[in-house]
Amino acid sequence: MPVHSISSEERGLVLGVSRSGKTTYLIAQLVDWMQSGKSFIVTDIKPEIWAEMAINGVFERYGYDVTIINPTDPLADKYNAFDDIDDANFATETIELIEILVGDIEFELGAKLLLRAVLLDLKDAGKPVSLPSVRRFLSSYDDTDELLSDLSSSESSLVRELVAELKKIATNERFIGSCFGAIGKSLRFLDNETIAANTDVSDVSLCEVLTQPRQAVFLQFEQAYKEQTAQLFGFTLAHILRLLQMNFRDRDAVFVAIDEIINSAPIPKLAQKLNTMGSAKMPLFMYLQTLSGLNAVYGRDADQLFMSACSLKICYRVNEHDTAQQFSDLVGEVEVERWSATETPQVSNTGRSYTQRSISSTADRMALIEPSELLDMPNGHAIVIYKGKSARLHMPRYSDVYPMPDRADFGNISELSAFDEVEEIEEVIL
Repeated sequence: MPVHSISSEERGLVLGVSRSGKTTYLIAQLVDWMQSGKSFIVTDIKPEIWAEMAINGVFERYGYDVTIINPTDPLADKYNAFDDIDDANFATETIELIEILVGDIEFELGAKLLLRAVLLDLKDAGKPVSLPSVRRFLSSYDDTDELLSDLSSSESSLVRELVAELKKIATNERFIGSCFGAIGKSLRFLDNETIAANTDVSDVSLCEVLTQPRQAVFLQFEQAYKEQTAQLFGFTLAHILRLLQMNFRDRDAVFVAIDEIINSAPIPKLAQKLNTMGSAKMPLFMYLQTLSGLNAVYGRDADQLFMSACSLKICYRVNEHDTAQQFSDLVGEVEVERWSATETPQVSNTGRSYTQRSISSTADRMALIEPSELLDMPNGHAIVIYKGKSARLHMPRYSDVYPMPDRADFGNISELSAFDEVEEIEEVIL
């Protein structure tokens, strides 16, 4: 199932529990895509994908440069998303990012207005703009009245308007303080010094990287730090998807592989956006363990919205009956004829006993794939639905394209560095 030969408008949804073959298929897609020389971006939450490809020399074989964004790894590339937003679009491009950062919490409206005002004031004043710089700016004020006074006198008319709007909805003096506190809560992940350092400045411009060929970008928002990084994960992913939509005229197709998107804070109207990304030259696949996770993060019936936005749907073994039932329903039913036989004891006129057998048939319908089959699917096998047609397939594996016999004992750059240091010490000792 070669990816680089399909339309850039394709959207795919891949379901499957751990060790069902889902990640093996993801890596197979990446290796296949690399034969085209086009760039890709993938979320690597365990992390394992980059490590498996690196230890087996895949990047060297196909001549790819690697960028790794991992906010909790001090050796990863540093990336401040605001550096990649041009001045002309800064005021509007940051609206959605603020929505994701603050989320749905108490005093969210006031917090979003205040955070936006601070960002725009820093930008207009020519000061560094980053999440840590916003936090430093806010922490420099002991008094909220002084903060509002300074923002009200900003050279930016938009900042002054935002502050005026904030004052109108402030019901009492404590309201601004509560908004202040809500922002602090939203930026609490910056308590982690590594995250703060990795998001304050940039080593790399993804805006530039993603317009070049043979670029592999890994977003390693590790699931072990999910509670700390969910907001930042959603913030970064939404920003990158927007970058790809904005620069599509300046680049070739970029493959986007999003593994376990439910580990990130929800991106507003993401399912609907999938339908509008078709012209942006970014074939996009999502990989999940269950559909119910989408509903937990994106709201009721979100799974239906995401399913309808994807023309290709793949289901490996799952362990949730509702997910299995939904996929069974998607595959559909087939008309069958059910036969039954009835045997009735009879006695002839001569007194001889015998059995009368009657056979009848009735029209019925049955599922082509029963939910139980999806709950017990062999590893590497999946049900594939594409534009209304379905089949049960032995799915592609990366070993079919490029042998990868070695297994990595590391997941991120710091772990690799520590592993290399141990090897060097052992060599010296021996």
